Amino acid sequence: MQKLLRVEMTEQLAIGSLALTALATDWRKLHFPEASDAQFADGYAQAGRFGILMDRAREIDRSVTAAQVSNRLADSSAARTP
Repeated sequence: MQKLLRVEMTEQLAIGSLALTALATDWRKLHFPEASDAQFADGYAQAGRFGILMDRAREIDRSVTAAQVSNRLADSSAARTP
């Protein structure tokens, strides 16, 4: 899956996908300013795979939306903040 995602992202960047290009720009600003398109695609694919592994490890229900997961994480983070 990671390889497929990496290949697809590299192809989309090559054809100038606006959404993916914007995402790559943000990724570079926040994390890796020197990353090539290939390095971005690889890093992003790795992050996606890590997310899936964490879902499994934490037994997260994958039928919930990303917004619901985000809200739950924010709630649990707020509960730990003094």
